Amino acid sequence: MPFKLARLKQWWANPLGLEGDEVLLAQLQLVASNQVAGAMGVFLAVCVLTWTLADQIGRVTMGLWALAMATLMWVASRHARQNHSQGIVAARARAVVRRLMVGGAIHGLLWGSLGWLTLGRTSDKSSYLVLAVIAGMSGGATATLAPLLPLQLACLLPVFFMITLKVWWLGDPAYFGLGLVCVGGRASLLHHGLVSARATRTTVGLRVENIALVDELHAE
Repeated sequence: MPFKLARLKQWWANPLGLEGDEVLLAQLQLVASNQVAGAMGVFLAVCVLTWTLADQIGRVTMGLWALAMATLMWVASRHARQNHSQGIVAARARAVVRRLMVGGAIHGLLWGSLGWLTLGRTSDKSSYLVLAVIAGMSGGATATLAPLLPLQLACLLPVFFMITLKVWWLGDPAYFGLGLVCVGGRASLLHHGLVSARATRTTVGLRVENIALVDELHAE
């Protein structure tokens, strides 16, 4: 019983399972670098989807979706460039993680809402295009946010639930099979994300330890 209480207190103090300050700062720097590199690809995908789906879903609807996505990407890219170039203060590291999780959840909801709007309302080709782009963006998010598993979960789970619920809600056998594929695909992404996060955490931890050891040797 005391062991369980100790584990509960440990979880309550750090519910996201974040590392110590030095390791966490290095993880956030990697995330910022990845976000800066991948922003242009997302912007191009949004432009292509807006142009392709405007006549089928509605220009106003797609315009609002594209505006929301472009605004989110601009804000995220701006903060990522600041974090990458200026660095992050240790005292703000956990606040930055929470902010990134909120941004990732909104990002996932926007992609999930596009799937909800598209499936069952557009042509099969357009639906396949949207699902293919969402799958690509999900894989990209897994790679971009690989250093921190909570960020991956915040981004991927909203997409997972919205797409899966929509394809099952339609009731068509073909869409039901598509839903099973979505479940399997997202589960695979989450598994790879967990493995990537663990590998990155180990690598960053070893790097921090080596730097500390070198500093101690120089001090001697």
